[in-house]
Amino acid sequence: MFLNLKNGGFSMPPHIFLTRDTTLAQIQAAFPDRETHDVGTGWYWFALPETEYRGRRFLISLAFCGQTLKSIRFAMADRNAASWDGWSEAYELESLSLYRRWLAEEIGSTGRFDWGGCGAHYDPKSGICNMFVYYA
Repeated sequence: MFLNLKNGGFSMPPHIFLTRDTTLAQIQAAFPDRETHDVGTGWYWFALPETEYRGRRFLISLAFCGQTLKSIRFAMADRNAASWDGWSEAYELESLSLYRRWLAEEIGSTGRFDWGGCGAHYDPKSGICNMFVYYA
């Protein structure tokens, strides 16, 4: 299981092990070749290297407020369009359905927990669908 529903621990072995206590400094030290995107508001985004979990490739990005990990966004690499020329809302909504089924199979439950929550979301403004974990 990639998500511990009791404490929000997130793992995709062999390289990705995160908890709500993971800091931006720890991630930067673990992945020194990756750039941190400073939004200029105290928020930082960090894209992890593509990783494989149970035969699927995943893209993972982390959102920090200061040093505090606030959310993990992840998507199946094969569901991301190579360019906007291949984008369609129907495809993103299909991805949303796939992500919800995948989460149900992997962890059995989504929603809110004492530590935060998880689920899948389609944002029509950005045109992007992904899965997420957030920490309260």
